[in-house]
Amino acid sequence: MLLRMLRRRATEDREAGVTLVVVVSLTAIMLIAVGAALTGAVSGLRQAVAAQGSTRALDAAYAGVQDYIAHLNADSTYPQYGNPNAAFSKASTVALPATSNPAFGVTTADTWATVPGSSSGASFRYEVDNSLYGSTGLLRVRSTGRFGGFTRTVVANIQQQGFINYLYFTDYETQDPAITGTTVNCATYRWSTPARSSSCSTIQFAGTDVLAGPIRSNDTLTVCGATFNGTVTTSNPGSPIVNTPSGCAAGSYNAGAPTYAPVLAMPPTNTAMKAQTFSDTAVNPGCLYTGPTQITLNSDGTMTVVSPWTRATAVTSAGAAAPVQNTAVCGSLSALHSAAGARITVPANNLVYVQGVPTNASDPNYTATTAVPSGTTMSGSWPAGAAYTCVGADARPISGSAGSAGWSLSTTGSPTISYPLAGESPATNWANSSNPALWNTTTPAYGCRNGDVFVKGTMKGKLTIASDNYVYATGNITYSNPGDDVLGLVGNNGVLVWNPLQGISWYYGTPYNGTSLLGDTNREIDAAVLSPAHTFQVQNYNAGSPRGTLTMLGSVAQRFRGPVGTGNSNGVVTGYAKDYLYDARFSTVTPPYYLKPTSASFKVSSYASTASAFTSTGAPS
Repeated sequence: MLLRMLRRRATEDREAGVTLVVVVSLTAIMLIAVGAALTGAVSGLRQAVAAQGSTRALDAAYAGVQDYIAHLNADSTYPQYGNPNAAFSKASTVALPATSNPAFGVTTADTWATVPGSSSGASFRYEVDNSLYGSTGLLRVRSTGRFGGFTRTVVANIQQQGFINYLYFTDYETQDPAITGTTVNCATYRWSTPARSSSCSTIQFAGTDVLAGPIRSNDTLTVCGATFNGTVTTSNPGSPIVNTPSGCAAGSYNAGAPTYAPVLAMPPTNTAMKAQTFSDTAVNPGCLYTGPTQITLNSDGTMTVVSPWTRATAVTSAGAAAPVQNTAVCGSLSALHSAAGARITVPANNLVYVQGVPTNASDPNYTATTAVPSGTTMSGSWPAGAAYTCVGADARPISGSAGSAGWSLSTTGSPTISYPLAGESPATNWANSSNPALWNTTTPAYGCRNGDVFVKGTMKGKLTIASDNYVYATGNITYSNPGDDVLGLVGNNGVLVWNPLQGISWYYGTPYNGTSLLGDTNREIDAAVLSPAHTFQVQNYNAGSPRGTLTMLGSVAQRFRGPVGTGNSNGVVTGYAKDYLYDARFSTVTPPYYLKPTSASFKVSSYASTASAFTSTGAPS
């Protein structure tokens, strides 16, 4: 009996021992699991804190960009400011503003700007790169946000919103009074009080017009059945916002109904652009030409320039001839004064400016009004056999500029260049029914001393061509590579599509006949076109037979609305029908040194995240 009890007890003790081992093992496993869970929770908490800190630092970086834009919109001169010691600004010319901006700090000892409304201590600082602002309109800002021990950095591309953001921009929807000859003040809006005079010739979008891009006008748009495939904006504060004349179909607005926006002010002239040719102030001076100048763009990246009156292609800001004339860049005088012209490489990412012959005798490009350029008045710079002639209203050679309405240039072995062409009738833009031969206005059609530039050809490169009078598109102007090439055409007194006619007849003050001297029909212009003082229009738009379609790839901006043709319910009667397509690149790319509005907002065109430029202590990373 006793033996059986002892055996049973031993068995129970062994089972209890096994149970204890199991319990201890399970407890250990549970402790390990709890420990792992706690470790994971702590790690997750740390990751969450890090993620939150990084996110708040990134938000602060974005807030810095918006702070910089606010400074730009409050002060149009702010692109010149920044910290010259900033690494990001090494290619720029910046200076600290008179009023301190804490966001311009770049060292450990410098300040940070606090995010407005932030109670968590989030802050930012930014660096400015304005090296491309003059040539392309692009500002770059590198903004670093800080939150606690975390920093994040973003780089933003910033551009001013201007005329180039629209396929078609117009200040006044009337024809240019300088061309119509009216004495009525047409520089007022249709929606103004008092309203614009009915004597002003309002121009409408016709049923044949198709516009593929954003449209903006400071005036009231008049629409007769046109098709708009982009947004339409007007500064008319009333209703209806667009005028549809009696008997006209409403426009087709495929991107939404027209909307209101404040007036976008144009600068009065383009003379500020000339400063880019000054040898002592421009970082990379462009070329200055004087008097009527013909430019033919060549598809190989060169251009051929004829400029008979030019004496100096580089001048200083004080009005003196530059000590060194870069003939390789802008052409030698002997070549410029020949009908064959100077063949030069398109000035890379730069500007060409054409001015009228100066009347100040101390100007290096002065030639007396009693003389025309010749081998004697411009000794040493004219090729043998060169002959330049000024032509008056009665087609006789004249001395001086009074009444001049044309010019011609010939040199041995080269075709004669002549404006007007042989047999060309005076353009209806400068003629009237009582005197169809009248060429003389304050800005004659082809003034022999005027700052006119005659352009055609295939553009390869990036260039802006500006003139203090007219830019004539004398043929197709197209891109060699539409994805890379950029061209700006800025005529202060007008950008005109050349359309010479002969045999124009008149019927009660209206031109009704005329035969084209060009022999072609459709025309294409790939460019950003701007006339700050006057207009963009077709020469002789209201005479002759239909010329086909005017295709525009780019942007058009003008003070006064310019007509390109006349039409009725059956289509085009004279001139051209419109086929305008916005160059979408212009939302982020601007032709070199293109004219900007006097007031317009800035906005971000793109963001990019990059490595942090500073640590949380303020030291550069």
